[in-house]
Amino acid sequence: MRKTIFLLTLTLTVSLNSCKKDIQKTESITVPATPVGSERVRELKGEFYYDNEAAVFKGKSYIYGVKRDLMAEELAKKTVPKKRNSYDMVPVTIKAVIQPNPAFEAGENVWEEQVVIKEIVEISEPTDDEIVKIESGS
Repeated sequence: MRKTIFLLTLTLTVSLNSCKKDIQKTESITVPATPVGSERVRELKGEFYYDNEAAVFKGKSYIYGVKRDLMAEELAKKTVPKKRNSYDMVPVTIKAVIQPNPAFEAGENVWEEQVVIKEIVEISEPTDDEIVKIESGS
């Protein structure tokens, strides 16, 4: 139940942020894209969340699903000690390829694009922002 509420809250937050008319600036990519075969590997900074139901990478002006593979699992394991609670998103820097999400193309209710993590560059401590806690009334 808590995961459902968290995911609903996360989706609502992203939806509201994407509807703002006055987007100040887009997320900047710190390293120029590097061609690797036919893929473009980019260095991205954002927040990472991973559990049994969702894998998400959120930047300042975008949000992507994360392809569940060995690199995503490795990043998930490395972020566990940094989390303050099981729903915390951890700031990370990764090198990744952004690609269409095959599950979205198949009609599933998922993010339109996904990142495929190629390298874990840095894992930071979560910010001191206040943690939102949702408690049930029972």
